[in-house]
Amino acid sequence: MSSMDKITNKIRFLIISVSLVFITLIALFWVLQDSKQVLFSGLSQTTLMEYVAKLEAEGIAYQVEGTSIFVAASDSNQARVAAMEDSIQSNKITGFELYENSDLGATERAQHANYIRALQGEIERTLTGFSYVKKARVHLSLPRKKLFMNEEKLVKASVTLFSVDNYQPRTADISAIKRLVVSAVEDLKIEQVVVIDGAGQWGTFDSQASTDALTLVLRRDTESYLEQKIYQVLSPFFPTSSISASVAVKLNTNTVKIHETKAIKGEKGPGLISSEIRFEETQLNAEKKPELKSLRSEVNYAHGALTQEIEQAPGEILRLTAAVSINAKVEPEFQAEISQLVENTIGFDTERNDRVLVSFFFLPKKEQAVVLPVIAEPVVIKQVVDHRLWIFSLIGLVTLLCMATGIFYFINKREKTDQRLLSQIDYLFDDKVNQNA
Repeated sequence: MSSMDKITNKIRFLIISVSLVFITLIALFWVLQDSKQVLFSGLSQTTLMEYVAKLEAEGIAYQVEGTSIFVAASDSNQARVAAMEDSIQSNKITGFELYENSDLGATERAQHANYIRALQGEIERTLTGFSYVKKARVHLSLPRKKLFMNEEKLVKASVTLFSVDNYQPRTADISAIKRLVVSAVEDLKIEQVVVIDGAGQWGTFDSQASTDALTLVLRRDTESYLEQKIYQVLSPFFPTSSISASVAVKLNTNTVKIHETKAIKGEKGPGLISSEIRFEETQLNAEKKPELKSLRSEVNYAHGALTQEIEQAPGEILRLTAAVSINAKVEPEFQAEISQLVENTIGFDTERNDRVLVSFFFLPKKEQAVVLPVIAEPVVIKQVVDHRLWIFSLIGLVTLLCMATGIFYFINKREKTDQRLLSQIDYLFDDKVNQNA
């Protein structure tokens, strides 16, 4: 066997050994990566810290990477129960199933109290189903109806909400909750429902506050609508990034009723004729012949009035102010046309003392350096400890040592076999040479 064959065999054995080591490492990685699993993912910062505090209280090892929590696979069930303990307790709200084991001998007062508890529980269960409600408490005041009751007591309700991640409910959310409670409780009026948060900071949301909030929403919607119209008109001529528009409106927030009284007119203008009398007089001369005629008429007009009542809803624009800036080179003769275009777009009216300012600037944009994204390393708050890691590592090392020993033994044995064959060939060759000599 030539030296080239020896080198080829060594390279072949080296490739095989490296491949075996690589396959072993992949197998170890596949086995070890299953040692931890995701407990929760996509959590907000507040919820994540709450779950972490519960896991630490239970003494469960965990690891935080971004918005996900990892735990050991063997501790996953225990960790999930510990983290969701509050949610499990919130699902223990008692509703109308309270009557499943009701006492037939209960007094009327006790039955009334159980009915209030059951109704409160059903409403709480419905509210906790909302995505932004973490916990809810409902208290109802249901006066008992008596036969001879002169003054009827009002039904009242109070709702305490604990929102998720300090979510601030909108006016529409509060209104929906009020309507839900009113629909569930008999004889309850929406004015008698109070909605507050866990700290008591939302207030009672009276009708005046709701009206002010609706007015603010109407104003924002109107301003946003006019700004979008400006962008829509100017975008065909300028890039959107070069246009900046801001609109402020003053709206009429009062409901106005106009009474208008007009006199009733006839077809010809003066008025309606109620009666008309015509007189004709003839004067005679000395010969008693008609000489002069005169006509006289009396007309009576009917007097009347037409009354109209016009009611204007709030939302009328009393004054409008707009400011538009365009970062582009525009010729002076076109600037006036663009300003006129903006005024016509938003409904400019001089009688309302509206003001519209369109400014033209040209500020060349500086080329920004390319910023490479920084890959954030996972934040490890507490490393998950898995004792199986040492066992698998030891098995892997032993396997590698055995494979390396076997490979070296096989190579050494092959070399000895080759040397023995070469020595035999040399011996036979030398013997043949001696015989020929």
